[in-house]
Amino acid sequence: MAAIKGRVARRRRDFQAQTARVLVNGNALVVIEDLNTRGMTASAKGSAEKPGSMVAQKSGLNRVILDKGWYGLETALRSATRTTGTRIRKINPAYTCRGEEHSGRRAWRLQDVEPSRRWPGP
Repeated sequence: MAAIKGRVARRRRDFQAQTARVLVNGNALVVIEDLNTRGMTASAKGSAEKPGSMVAQKSGLNRVILDKGWYGLETALRSATRTTGTRIRKINPAYTCRGEEHSGRRAWRLQDVEPSRRWPGP
């Protein structure tokens, strides 16, 4: 089982490195969400006096969140930007959805902005 998990981890790191290289080579600015994974994966057990609810579901969600390796992608991006001059900006993840289901209006997207008002680059 350890060999399989090691293989999965190596593949994830390789994917992160390749994805980071593609993003950095094709863009002057890479914007990522400033996700609080520690808060997102906090335990739902609660205490002896007030036990948590849906602990098994939260445990499964935590496993999936940590399995994605978001921090590893950020680290790979930072490493890849050293040689290209690409900048990384972290933004607040609030209101970054691309659909109308949350706010009743379309969220901002780069494609919706006039070309003259887009980020000018480095």
